[in-house]
Amino acid sequence: MKKNRRETGHQSSFFYRCSLCAAGGMLMGVAAVLFLAGGNGADSMNTLLQGMSQALQLSVDACNNLLSFTFVLAAFFIDRKQIHAGTIIFPVVTTISIRILTPLIHADTLLHRVLFCMAGIGIIAMSIALSIYADCGKNPYDCVTFGLMKRTGLSYPVIRWILDGGMLVSGMILHGTYGVVTIINLLVLGRLITAALSLLKRLKWLRRTMNIEEEILL
Repeated sequence: MKKNRRETGHQSSFFYRCSLCAAGGMLMGVAAVLFLAGGNGADSMNTLLQGMSQALQLSVDACNNLLSFTFVLAAFFIDRKQIHAGTIIFPVVTTISIRILTPLIHADTLLHRVLFCMAGIGIIAMSIALSIYADCGKNPYDCVTFGLMKRTGLSYPVIRWILDGGMLVSGMILHGTYGVVTIINLLVLGRLITAALSLLKRLKWLRRTMNIEEEILL
């Protein structure tokens, strides 16, 4: 009886973690659509996705799947322990969210565009923090990020600056949309994710046997 209860508890914890990861993926999709509607640039990844979409003549959500697969493949060779259920759940939910929300969200005024971009920055930070906090496999990008952290000893924000910078340059070459918001994201997103994760760890109602395997170094 005790063994069955323990197994049920583990299953409940696993599904709870997967739910948190799915919530993170949904927020990522929301942020991507807000950036697209805002038209003042996006984070580095979305700049690259928009550039890929133009170059490959594919939809943004299809390019998201392609880029996610590339990150997972890279993570397999860098640190395959980062890959788990959440690594698949996150991009799938993100893609579904983008497909559903893209036709529904439009910015009709300058104020709307500014608000969309500001909201997108905060939402994308919380999205990534949730996927890390869930601890059931990192999202594809963070699989590579955490793997490189282990290999190099560098902090999370530093690794993100390097990877984001590379994606931004690639996106610009492919004529992806970039602007003031892109630069802001490049400079502050790593720190915002760290702050968001710290906030999540202080929320008692979210804990439920959560155990973060890796700490994000400031």
